[in-house]
Amino acid sequence: MLTAAILVGCSQTPTALTTGGSEAAADQGGLRSSYSVAGSAADSAADPVAVSATTQSMITTATVGVVVADPVKAAAAVSELVDQSGGRVSSRNEQAGSSEQDRQAWAELTVRVPAEKLTTTISSLASIGTVENTTISSADVSAQVTDVAARVEALKVSVTRLETLMAQATTTAELLEAESTLTQRQSDLESLQAVRDQLADQVAMSTLTISLTTTPASPVLAPSGFWGGLSAGWDALTTTLNAVVVAIGAALPWLALVGAGYLIYRWVRRRAAATS
Repeated sequence: MLTAAILVGCSQTPTALTTGGSEAAADQGGLRSSYSVAGSAADSAADPVAVSATTQSMITTATVGVVVADPVKAAAAVSELVDQSGGRVSSRNEQAGSSEQDRQAWAELTVRVPAEKLTTTISSLASIGTVENTTISSADVSAQVTDVAARVEALKVSVTRLETLMAQATTTAELLEAESTLTQRQSDLESLQAVRDQLADQVAMSTLTISLTTTPASPVLAPSGFWGGLSAGWDALTTTLNAVVVAIGAALPWLALVGAGYLIYRWVRRRAAATS
């Protein structure tokens, strides 16, 4: 009889606990009153209406692009701002600029801030730099929060009933079977509680991604008009003269060597002619 109670009363889905509880009570005879109480508790926990969300549950995320003079210093200022708002920094990546390698400085932070302070935090970024773009998106997870909460409560009732059945077991086989089922129910309960806690954290704390960059260098415009053409011609002339001077400087050592060789050759020829 205890085995039937385990199979019927504890292996049902949360929405079927009412039927399972009443059948188990009918089969158990003397245990009918205790099972009917547990069954009614399961009914109320499994009913989504009984665990309805009183407020709307929203998960909000945002991305913001900010132009600053020094992204690395600005990242430190953003971290302090987030800390003051009661949030935390989840990740922070930054790169220092280098004129030699033509590398722009940048920084990116992913932070979590209280949902009710998200808009205020974004507005406060204007004190650090120029906010160029902002994107905010929200997802309504009210139904999911309600469903998970109902399942958690139903599994709690199921675990309590199984603990009662274990205490009433009269044989080793019944005890082992109840213990095995209880272990599975507890594992399911812990998994659902983790999902519930994760949803609660995402609803309470919004995720904000902040990109910090420097102002790109303005492109050099080509000169125009008469004076622009004159300036371009002068630049071309000086560039050519510099190239010629460099070429002459590079050739001088070779010219000196060739000249010395030619003088030696002439001296040898003259001496040979005088001897003959």
